[in-house]
Amino acid sequence: MNYFNTVLMNNPLTVFHNLFNTVLMYNLLTVFHKRFNTVLMYDLLTVFHKRFNTVLMYDLLTVFHKRFNTVLMYDLLTVFHKRFNTVLMYDLLTVFHKRFNTVLMYDLLT
Repeated sequence: MNYFNTVLMNNPLTVFHNLFNTVLMYNLLTVFHKRFNTVLMYDLLTVFHKRFNTVLMYDLLTVFHKRFNTVLMYDLLTVFHKRFNTVLMYDLLTVFHKRFNTVLMYDLLT
């Protein structure tokens, strides 16, 4: 099943859970906060919840960019769009790893 094509990112938290089924998105974002120490990722999750039914991935990644201030998340979005029908979350996390270059995203999921 192609999760992204099926849910169209309307429920990415569920997608995360379905793909990895060992981590909650909240836990992942908490780890982000502990690792990067520059942003409360919980705030990002809150923003997403408030706009859950209408938020666009572009909006979400724009928030990332504004919060982190160290990486152009737009590039990640571009990768997502190019591979929208086949991309795996693992691929996106690999991109994260290459961009941040400070932590294996696998560690964030464990």
